[in-house]
Formats: sequence, C-alpha cells, structure tokens
Amino acid sequence: QQLVDNTILLATSASGLMITAGGIISAALFALVHAMPAKIMGQSVSIMVIGAFILGVSAAVSLASTASLLAPIIVHMEFNIMGAVWGQSLERDHKEGERQG
Repeated sequence: QQLVDNTILLATSASGLMITAGGIISAALFALVHAMPAKIMGQSVSIMVIGAFILGVSAAVSLASTASLLAPIIVHMEFNIMGAVWGQSLERDHKEGERQG
C-alpha cells in the first residue's frame, strides 16, 4: 500500500499535483456511481464515467490543496454548470441538424 501511495504521490507531485491513492480510489468510485444514471438517462456511459473520474480527481486535488470541503463543492458545481451548458449546446445543434436534414 505504501509503495502504491508513494508512486502516485511521486507521479502527481512531479506534475504539481498532490493527491494520494485515496483520492484516486475515491475518484474511481465516484465515476462508477455515475455509470447507472448515465445509462438510465440514455447518455454515453463512457463519457459520463470519464468525466466523473476527472471531476473526482479535480475535487480531490482541490481538497488536498485547500483543506476545505468548500473547494470540491465549488469544483463540482462548476463542472455541473459546464456540463449543462455543453449538453444544451449539443442538443441545440442536434435539433438544427434534424431541421436541415
């Protein structure tokens, strides 16, 4: 376990990030929890899981950097807002394509 933690810390600290194996595991579990809702909503499961993993890692880094739970909450809110805007843009483009075709 310590070898894994040290390897992840070395890899992430080299890129300026500080995150432990716990942060990676937490991000992976967070990503997996988002698989079923994506499937139910008819969205791409792989995109949702990858996005949720990236969000989980970002939240872990923000928590480690600030030692405040408010930081990952704000990261999550920003991620959701960006996803909603992007989703609406894709939906609008899809509807315009249907009208033209």
